[in-house]
Amino acid sequence: MIRRDLILSASLLLSPTLAVAEDIEGSMRCEVKSNEIIAVEDGRPVRYTGITDKFEVGDTLIFSYILEENELASDRFFPMLELELRDEARNDDEVTWNGPVTKNIFSDRGIALDENARGASISGYMIFDENRIDLESPIWGELKLNRYYKSDWQGIGVRTVFFGAVYQAQVFTLDCRHTRDRIDDILSAEPFSLED
Repeated sequence: MIRRDLILSASLLLSPTLAVAEDIEGSMRCEVKSNEIIAVEDGRPVRYTGITDKFEVGDTLIFSYILEENELASDRFFPMLELELRDEARNDDEVTWNGPVTKNIFSDRGIALDENARGASISGYMIFDENRIDLESPIWGELKLNRYYKSDWQGIGVRTVFFGAVYQAQVFTLDCRHTRDRIDDILSAEPFSLED
């Protein structure tokens, strides 16, 4: 385990990285199309249509993504890719994922982004490409988005929580439209050498 972490750390510091002249930000407005909660109470399944003080069917959530410059060590810069699903009406972050980005994968659970824009983070797994965005987090759960027509995206979120001495699983679906599409700009960020 320690050897893999050392290899990952060395690989990140010695690898080519991406140059980001300015932050690249994009966003989508996502309408909640369904929201179901199933819990187990006293050995029996119980279904709910939502969680108190959380988003409901018909609400709009904002999915945003940003590639920004981040100084990781001394004068070496690694862009940080940050993805967020936010309920602005309730000022609540539903999903947040971020991690430094490189152009190679060094480990099946490392922090990386390869030529196909597939990456992994110590805090979970992420795929970010022109037609698909998948996030998995051991803390949050999963969010899967895919393009189904031009700037139209659909998604599903799944999470399991332990709340009030009861396990609950939430499954919700989204229908999203880009308000600012910058996915191609992020995927075409140019690599540069650390010697430059």
